[in-house]
Amino acid sequence: MVFFHEVIHHCRSPHRALCEMLRVSRRHVLMMEPNDSTFMRLLRRMRFSFPYEIFAVVNNDYVCGGVRNSQIPNFILRWNAWEVHQLTSAFLPEYTLRIHADPYWDFNASEENLASRKQTRIGLITGMVGATNFLRALRALQRVLNFVPVLRRQGNKFFCCIQKSTDLKPWLMLDSDGGVIFNRNFQRRQVDAEPRSGAND
Repeated sequence: MVFFHEVIHHCRSPHRALCEMLRVSRRHVLMMEPNDSTFMRLLRRMRFSFPYEIFAVVNNDYVCGGVRNSQIPNFILRWNAWEVHQLTSAFLPEYTLRIHADPYWDFNASEENLASRKQTRIGLITGMVGATNFLRALRALQRVLNFVPVLRRQGNKFFCCIQKSTDLKPWLMLDSDGGVIFNRNFQRRQVDAEPRSGAND
């Protein structure tokens, strides 16, 4: 099993990193990364969220915390179930994979973390109401948002379990040497299932 928590968006190629984890895992890949949703895109457009993790570098004395743990702020690549499905299907097209996705809200920021987010409107709000009060309101809001399924799916975090299997796609089969080949019977079944035009059509 491979497990990672909010790390591959610091890679130069998060997709390549996930594919490598899929390659080395025997059964499961568990990931917790930023979630991509309509509401998160709206928050970014309204400047309540910023696409680059500048605060991560600021909080590490401007020397690390960015892409590949450098001082260059990384882009926050966000995930959703469809994104994972496309990537895993392209990387392992031979096998049937199962994807269990669960977006959710998690406001795990600290007062120091909020103070360094000067690229968003959050800094303006915390300056007015105070970081402590703002965090209390966020934590209360988090419980409500996670309780309502339609709101939970719009969350800022994304948990996903990718379950590998040895089940081949129905159009594939193993040959006598154990190699994967196209199952010609599948194509014949498809042809036989198609309606044939006749004199009464």
